[in-house]
Amino acid sequence: MKTLRQDLQTDKRLNPFSDAFDAEELQRAIQKASHDGQSPDDISVGMVGTYLHQLYDELRQRARALITRQDLTVAEWEAALLTRCNLAYLRGRQQGLAKLNQQNGPIASNSFQTLEMSTAAGRFR
Repeated sequence: MKTLRQDLQTDKRLNPFSDAFDAEELQRAIQKASHDGQSPDDISVGMVGTYLHQLYDELRQRARALITRQDLTVAEWEAALLTRCNLAYLRGRQQGLAKLNQQNGPIASNSFQTLEMSTAAGRFR
């Protein structure tokens, strides 16, 4: 027997980050999981699904509105976002390696805890 958590991962109707999400189907799955005595943790994960879908839907609509105002295709936006993510990763990696190269002696694992990374979103430690 599959758990509610497994169903959330495999059934698009239960996945709040899917266009095929069905809130009524999720409610039925939660009721069945509760009746079957499944883990309260699994059931609580399912219970936030409708809220998460509302957030997903709102963000998707806002993104589409921005895309259409910028006169770019979805593919161009995806490429631009991927480029920014790659750039942030490469800059962070470069800064981390530079900091590690400045250290004397062996590199301790706790050295990685103090690395800082500057991105467009701010500085991260």
